[in-house]
Amino acid sequence: MQHLTISYAHAEADSDEAQRCLRRVRPGHAPLHVDSVRLVDVTADSTAKTITWDELAKVPLGTHL
Repeated sequence: MQHLTISYAHAEADSDEAQRCLRRVRPGHAPLHVDSVRLVDVTADSTAKTITWDELAKVPLGTHL
């Protein structure tokens, strides 16, 4: 499972820089093929400063040959 992150925070933070990064992405420069969607349960551990997720469900999209 691929995971793309612009930013994470473990405390209150200003999101301006992350929003600037997102605005620079142009659809013509970022091709993406999605063949499934996953429902995940995300857990943040502020002490360890980690984020983990458990897959709860996967929904395939389209036809797989």
